[in-house]
Amino acid sequence: MFEYKDMEKAFNESVLPSFGVILPTEGTQRAITLLYFFSNQGKVVTKSEVEIFVCGSLNTPTKDIQDCRHLSKQCGFNILQGGNFFGEYRLKRGEYCFVGFDAPNKYFSIKRRAEDLDFDEIKSKYKYVCATCGSKEGTIHRYSGKVVFLQKGHKNPHLGMDNSNIIPQCDYCNARARNLFVFDDFGFPKYMTIEGLSSIPSEIREEYIKELRRLNV
Repeated sequence: MFEYKDMEKAFNESVLPSFGVILPTEGTQRAITLLYFFSNQGKVVTKSEVEIFVCGSLNTPTKDIQDCRHLSKQCGFNILQGGNFFGEYRLKRGEYCFVGFDAPNKYFSIKRRAEDLDFDEIKSKYKYVCATCGSKEGTIHRYSGKVVFLQKGHKNPHLGMDNSNIIPQCDYCNARARNLFVFDDFGFPKYMTIEGLSSIPSEIREEYIKELRRLNV
Protein backbone atom coordinates (compact mmCIF):
# COMPACT_ATOMS: atom_id res chain seq x y z
CA MET A 1 0.00 0.00 0.00
CA PHE A 2 1.38 3.40 -1.00
CA GLU A 3 1.45 6.40 1.34
CA TYR A 4 -0.16 9.76 0.69
CA LYS A 5 3.22 11.36 -0.08
CA ASP A 6 3.76 8.82 -2.89
CA MET A 7 0.39 9.67 -4.41
CA GLU A 8 1.01 13.40 -3.98
CA LYS A 9 4.36 13.18 -5.81
CA ALA A 10 2.83 11.22 -8.71
CA PHE A 11 -0.06 13.67 -8.91
CA ASN A 12 2.15 16.77 -8.89
CA GLU A 13 4.30 15.32 -11.66
CA SER A 14 1.25 14.52 -13.80
CA VAL A 15 -0.81 16.67 -16.19
CA LEU A 16 -3.83 16.77 -13.88
CA PRO A 17 -3.05 20.04 -12.04
CA SER A 18 -2.98 21.83 -15.41
CA PHE A 19 -6.57 20.69 -16.00
CA GLY A 20 -7.77 22.14 -12.69
CA VAL A 21 -7.91 18.79 -10.88
CA ILE A 22 -7.22 19.16 -7.14
CA LEU A 23 -5.74 16.44 -4.92
CA PRO A 24 -7.89 15.81 -1.82
CA THR A 25 -6.45 16.93 1.51
CA GLU A 26 -4.41 14.30 3.37
CA GLY A 27 -6.35 12.40 6.00
CA THR A 28 -9.80 13.11 4.59
CA GLN A 29 -12.18 10.33 3.58
CA ARG A 30 -11.86 11.36 -0.06
CA ALA A 31 -8.05 11.30 0.09
CA ILE A 32 -8.04 7.84 1.67
CA THR A 33 -10.45 6.61 -1.00
CA LEU A 34 -8.22 7.93 -3.76
CA LEU A 35 -5.16 6.42 -2.07
CA TYR A 36 -6.82 3.00 -2.20
CA PHE A 37 -7.46 3.44 -5.93
CA PHE A 38 -3.91 4.71 -6.46
CA SER A 39 -2.49 1.67 -4.66
CA ASN A 40 -4.62 -0.60 -6.86
CA GLN A 41 -4.09 1.18 -10.18
CA GLY A 42 -5.11 -0.94 -13.14
CA LYS A 43 -7.06 -3.38 -10.94
CA VAL A 44 -10.82 -3.82 -10.78
CA VAL A 45 -12.01 -3.30 -7.20
CA THR A 46 -15.47 -3.37 -5.66
CA LYS A 47 -17.17 -0.60 -3.72
CA SER A 48 -17.39 -2.84 -0.65
CA GLU A 49 -13.60 -3.37 -0.74
CA VAL A 50 -13.07 0.38 -0.86
CA GLU A 51 -15.52 0.96 2.01
CA ILE A 52 -13.86 -1.65 4.23
CA PHE A 53 -10.43 -0.08 3.65
CA VAL A 54 -11.54 3.54 4.08
CA CYS A 55 -13.69 2.96 7.16
CA GLY A 56 -10.98 0.77 8.67
CA SER A 57 -8.43 3.55 8.13
CA LEU A 58 -10.75 6.07 9.79
CA ASN A 59 -11.70 3.59 12.54
CA THR A 60 -15.40 4.05 11.83
CA PRO A 61 -18.20 1.52 11.15
CA THR A 62 -18.40 0.46 7.51
CA LYS A 63 -20.81 2.74 5.64
CA ASP A 64 -21.94 3.69 2.16
CA ILE A 65 -19.21 5.86 0.57
CA GLN A 66 -20.05 8.01 -2.46
CA ASP A 67 -16.48 9.21 -3.07
CA CYS A 68 -15.90 6.31 -5.46
CA ARG A 69 -18.02 8.05 -8.08
CA HIS A 70 -17.50 11.65 -6.93
CA LEU A 71 -13.75 11.32 -7.47
CA SER A 72 -14.30 10.61 -11.16
CA LYS A 73 -16.53 13.05 -13.05
CA GLN A 74 -16.90 15.58 -10.25
CA CYS A 75 -13.23 15.72 -9.15
CA GLY A 76 -11.65 14.73 -12.45
CA PHE A 77 -9.79 11.49 -11.66
CA ASN A 78 -9.81 8.79 -14.33
CA ILE A 79 -11.79 6.17 -12.43
CA LEU A 80 -13.94 3.83 -14.50
CA GLN A 81 -17.18 2.49 -13.05
CA GLY A 82 -19.99 0.06 -13.83
CA GLY A 83 -20.84 0.00 -17.54
CA ASN A 84 -17.39 1.24 -18.63
CA PHE A 85 -14.87 -0.99 -20.39
CA PHE A 86 -11.37 -1.59 -19.03
CA GLY A 87 -9.70 -3.24 -21.97
CA GLU A 88 -12.15 -5.92 -23.07
CA TYR A 89 -13.71 -6.28 -19.62
CA ARG A 90 -16.94 -4.46 -18.93
CA LEU A 91 -17.18 -3.37 -15.33
CA LYS A 92 -20.24 -4.52 -13.41
CA ARG A 93 -22.30 -2.34 -11.12
CA GLY A 94 -20.35 -1.61 -7.95
CA GLU A 95 -16.97 -2.19 -9.65
CA TYR A 96 -14.34 0.50 -10.24
CA CYS A 97 -10.93 0.75 -11.85
CA PHE A 98 -8.43 3.60 -11.47
CA VAL A 99 -6.60 4.09 -14.77
CA GLY A 100 -3.97 6.55 -13.57
CA PHE A 101 -2.94 10.21 -13.50
CA ASP A 102 -2.07 10.33 -17.22
CA ALA A 103 -5.29 12.15 -18.15
CA PRO A 104 -8.38 13.58 -16.44
CA ASN A 105 -11.75 11.88 -16.56
CA LYS A 106 -13.17 12.57 -20.02
CA TYR A 107 -16.36 14.00 -18.52
CA PHE A 108 -14.54 16.34 -16.14
CA SER A 109 -14.77 20.07 -16.56
CA ILE A 110 -13.47 22.70 -14.17
CA LYS A 111 -16.98 24.17 -14.48
CA ARG A 112 -18.26 21.18 -12.49
CA ARG A 113 -16.62 22.59 -9.37
CA ALA A 114 -19.05 24.24 -6.99
CA GLU A 115 -17.36 27.47 -5.86
CA ASP A 116 -20.33 29.60 -7.00
CA LEU A 117 -23.02 27.14 -5.95
CA ASP A 118 -25.51 28.43 -3.39
CA PHE A 119 -26.81 25.12 -2.06
CA ASP A 120 -28.52 26.69 0.96
CA GLU A 121 -30.61 28.81 -1.40
CA ILE A 122 -31.45 25.76 -3.51
CA LYS A 123 -32.52 23.77 -0.43
CA SER A 124 -34.66 26.69 0.72
CA LYS A 125 -36.36 26.82 -2.69
CA TYR A 126 -37.29 23.16 -2.28
CA LYS A 127 -38.49 23.62 1.33
CA TYR A 128 -35.56 21.53 2.60
CA VAL A 129 -36.95 18.29 1.18
CA CYS A 130 -35.53 15.79 -1.30
CA ALA A 131 -36.74 16.78 -4.77
CA THR A 132 -37.13 13.12 -5.71
CA CYS A 133 -38.81 11.41 -2.74
CA GLY A 134 -39.94 14.36 -0.61
CA SER A 135 -38.10 13.34 2.57
CA LYS A 136 -37.43 16.35 4.80
CA GLU A 137 -33.91 17.08 5.96
CA GLY A 138 -33.33 16.08 9.59
CA THR A 139 -36.21 13.59 9.74
CA ILE A 140 -36.02 9.79 9.61
CA HIS A 141 -36.12 8.38 6.08
CA ARG A 142 -39.02 5.99 5.59
CA TYR A 143 -36.88 3.52 3.58
CA SER A 144 -33.39 3.69 5.06
CA GLY A 145 -34.43 4.40 8.65
CA LYS A 146 -31.60 6.94 8.89
CA VAL A 147 -31.63 10.70 9.41
CA VAL A 148 -32.16 12.49 6.08
CA PHE A 149 -29.15 14.45 4.87
CA LEU A 150 -29.63 16.46 1.67
CA GLN A 151 -26.90 16.21 -0.96
CA LYS A 152 -26.18 18.03 -4.21
CA GLY A 153 -27.87 15.97 -6.92
CA HIS A 154 -27.08 16.61 -10.58
CA LYS A 155 -30.11 17.03 -12.82
CA ASN A 156 -27.82 16.07 -15.68
CA PRO A 157 -24.68 14.21 -14.47
CA HIS A 158 -22.81 15.16 -17.64
CA LEU A 159 -23.16 18.90 -17.01
CA GLY A 160 -21.53 21.21 -14.50
CA MET A 161 -22.32 21.65 -10.82
CA ASP A 162 -24.02 25.04 -10.91
CA ASN A 163 -27.25 26.49 -9.56
CA SER A 164 -29.24 25.56 -12.68
CA ASN A 165 -28.13 21.92 -12.65
CA ILE A 166 -28.47 21.02 -8.97
CA ILE A 167 -31.45 19.72 -7.02
CA PRO A 168 -31.44 18.64 -3.36
CA GLN A 169 -31.58 14.86 -3.01
CA CYS A 170 -31.42 12.77 0.13
CA ASP A 171 -28.43 10.46 0.38
CA TYR A 172 -30.75 7.50 -0.28
CA CYS A 173 -32.01 8.82 -3.65
CA ASN A 174 -28.68 10.31 -4.66
CA ALA A 175 -26.88 7.01 -4.09
CA ARG A 176 -29.38 5.16 -6.27
CA ALA A 177 -29.55 7.78 -9.02
CA ARG A 178 -25.75 7.87 -9.38
CA ASN A 179 -25.09 8.90 -13.00
CA LEU A 180 -27.91 6.79 -14.42
CA PHE A 181 -30.66 9.40 -14.93
CA VAL A 182 -31.33 12.95 -16.07
CA PHE A 183 -33.86 14.67 -13.77
CA ASP A 184 -36.26 17.54 -14.34
CA ASP A 185 -36.67 20.51 -11.98
CA PHE A 186 -39.14 18.51 -9.87
CA GLY A 187 -36.74 15.63 -9.24
CA PHE A 188 -38.47 13.18 -11.60
CA PRO A 189 -36.31 11.11 -14.00
CA LYS A 190 -36.72 12.42 -17.57
CA TYR A 191 -34.65 9.69 -19.22
CA MET A 192 -31.69 7.40 -18.66
CA THR A 193 -28.13 8.32 -19.49
CA ILE A 194 -25.82 6.14 -21.58
CA GLU A 195 -24.45 4.78 -18.30
CA GLY A 196 -27.99 4.01 -17.19
CA LEU A 197 -28.83 2.12 -20.36
CA SER A 198 -25.52 0.28 -20.14
CA SER A 199 -26.34 -0.87 -16.61
CA ILE A 200 -29.45 -2.76 -17.75
CA PRO A 201 -28.82 -6.50 -18.31
CA SER A 202 -28.51 -7.16 -22.04
CA GLU A 203 -31.44 -9.61 -22.18
CA ILE A 204 -33.80 -7.09 -20.56
CA ARG A 205 -32.52 -4.28 -22.78
CA GLU A 206 -33.09 -6.37 -25.93
CA GLU A 207 -36.66 -7.19 -24.91
CA TYR A 208 -37.31 -3.51 -24.21
CA ILE A 209 -35.98 -2.51 -27.64
CA LYS A 210 -38.15 -5.16 -29.30
CA GLU A 211 -41.22 -3.79 -27.54
CA LEU A 212 -40.36 -0.23 -28.61
CA ARG A 213 -40.03 -1.38 -32.21
CA ARG A 214 -43.35 -3.21 -32.00
CA LEU A 215 -44.98 0.00 -30.79
CA ASN A 216 -43.12 2.03 -33.45
CA VAL A 217 -41.73 4.32 -30.76
